[in-house]
Amino acid sequence: MRHVDDESRFQIGYPNTWGSLTNLAQYSQAKGIIDVGAHKGHWAKRVATIFPGVPIHMIEAQEGLRPDLEAAGYPYTLCLLGAEAAAAVPFHVDPNWPTGASVMEEVTGFEREELTLPMRRLDDLAIGFSGPLLLKLDVQGYELQVLAGATETLKQVEVIMAEVAFLEYNKSAPLVAEVIAYLAERGFVPYDIGDMMRRHADRALFQCDMIFVRSDSAIRAKRAFYSQESSG
Repeated sequence: MRHVDDESRFQIGYPNTWGSLTNLAQYSQAKGIIDVGAHKGHWAKRVATIFPGVPIHMIEAQEGLRPDLEAAGYPYTLCLLGAEAAAAVPFHVDPNWPTGASVMEEVTGFEREELTLPMRRLDDLAIGFSGPLLLKLDVQGYELQVLAGATETLKQVEVIMAEVAFLEYNKSAPLVAEVIAYLAERGFVPYDIGDMMRRHADRALFQCDMIFVRSDSAIRAKRAFYSQESSG
């Protein structure tokens, strides 16, 4: 039996979301990327360098970010996504921390403004991409509601990148176990973990980026675990 040195066997790692996506890009056959919660388009611009030539469509709820989305240079839709279309849905925004905007209120002590926005389903948007797709969700605890309105879109999706919570950060938002179970019922399994957010008070992990792939995807094909493994 060939033994692998304990020091070297765990040296390979990807310390953040961008490293995880760079590794994923070696095996993904993505033909389109949907960026839900695009904010100012920074994620879209960077992911385009990892998946060159793959079309990107950005979706963002905040009208005030239109100039930034225009500057990013990719097609976009300004709308709030959820499980059902609705004329008026409360939407919470901290003007000093707009990346945390969400339908679901934060449990933090920061002051928030409440807006009222119309809601649409992802399935009702005419994006025009064919699969396999990479779907990115950064909607501050509203991920499962967005997915509930994307049953047809999900049929084209191979990879989902979502922000998941280990502690309640947004009121009544699902925690990681519920997200994993929900996606498992729809044929997706965890594949990788990216950026992690820790609570300042005690360094407890409260959020991370998690990548899910279809359970039967070629991305999960059997491969050697260690470079030192014998081919025999």
